[in-house]
Amino acid sequence: MIFNKITKNLFKKKNLFTKDYIILILLFVFFSISIDFFRKSYFVISLDHDSRQSKLAYDHCTATGTGYIFYIKKKFNLNKSPKIMNYGGTAKSPPQIWIFNTNQAKNENKLIVLFNLDQNNKFRFDFSNYNVEDNYKNDCLYLTKK
Repeated sequence: MIFNKITKNLFKKKNLFTKDYIILILLFVFFSISIDFFRKSYFVISLDHDSRQSKLAYDHCTATGTGYIFYIKKKFNLNKSPKIMNYGGTAKSPPQIWIFNTNQAKNENKLIVLFNLDQNNKFRFDFSNYNVEDNYKNDCLYLTKK
């Protein structure tokens, strides 16, 4: 008997077009649009973590070179961190080893050189002992030892 009364009340058809529901729905839509919820949700669903970081959050090879490191990590399927030489970093730039999510495991045979060109477009790094595997405008390079 009591069970029937409870289930009857639960399954009664409620009117969704009351003033309170309409205000709540409008507030949800307004805040969703103001924080760009739908576009950001699309990117979270459609891109993996590294792609979101390299395409949306960080530059490719202009300010920090972090996007380029994500690109190299994915393209060459790197599990260990190569040595990263950042000639354009400022004193406030942290090391970019965190991109590889490893406990400082390094592969000394591989090297990423960021911001290789100086103001006169001269190379800052000697390539004599390395093969160039990837070159982005001669400024961001991925190298392997010969």
